[in-house]
Amino acid sequence: MTECPAGLLEPGEDSQSSGRRELREETGLTARAMTPMGNFMLQQGGCDEVLHFWCARVDLAEAGGTHGLHGEGEDTRVIAVPAEECFRMVADNRIENAPAALALLWLQVNRARLRAEWGAA
Repeated sequence: MTECPAGLLEPGEDSQSSGRRELREETGLTARAMTPMGNFMLQQGGCDEVLHFWCARVDLAEAGGTHGLHGEGEDTRVIAVPAEECFRMVADNRIENAPAALALLWLQVNRARLRAEWGAA
């Protein structure tokens, strides 16, 4: 399954801190900058779970390997895929994880703005 780092909020933890922590635990990457993508209900009328999405700028030179917390049964293989290929994967229905597809669609819409704000490199 292709998906984004994700997890549950710890008691007293805000969503940005949780996003930073989950990113580090599940990928070994450190967020250099973060911006909120939005909060989305998983299934309105069916459950009240809200997903808090954050976009993180990372150094892809650090990407790769297998990560995750053994105590949580995580075994995450990290791969770096060019953004345009990710966008094609969503369009071709090769991303079956709904939060990942939503995050990539958000990135496709906001990528130029982020590159201007964060720098293209």
